[in-house]
Amino acid sequence: MALTRVLLITTPLFSHFVRHILRHNPVGAEIVGAVANTTEALAAIRTHKPHVVIISLRTCSPIDGLEIVAKIRATYPEALIIGRSAKPDTQFILQAGAAGVVGFINLAANATEIATAIQTVRAGGAYLPPQIAQQFVHGLQTNWNPDFDSQQPAVSPPPPPNVHFKPDK
Repeated sequence: MALTRVLLITTPLFSHFVRHILRHNPVGAEIVGAVANTTEALAAIRTHKPHVVIISLRTCSPIDGLEIVAKIRATYPEALIIGRSAKPDTQFILQAGAAGVVGFINLAANATEIATAIQTVRAGGAYLPPQIAQQFVHGLQTNWNPDFDSQQPAVSPPPPPNVHFKPDK
């Protein structure tokens, strides 16, 4: 399989960190572009045609993170999107999944988590690190909102992927 093309829509510091990870870890991926704002994101998608997009969902500007995910999916549905967020709550994870996000990493993700997320979504799975998976299940058990369906974006979500939970070590 050819190298996985990765586009970053995030801060320059995180972009530098991911470049370093991919240079020093044999994960079969390369950074094809990095943009720090959503204004440049769609142009970068069209130019680079990435397999995987890693996007900081809550710090995107000037377009909201979930809105740009929906636009990416509408423009380039082949892109597999990994969302990056500090503490995504259950409702946010559901909304992001409905918009087209197939993986999550938190702001403190280490090299192994980032590499695993890229490899998992590229192989057709979904990725949630253990701490987000636990938070998600807890949120479903305590705060399920039956009105969620009315809050889904207009973009059709991708077909349900195989879910991969990374075991705690």
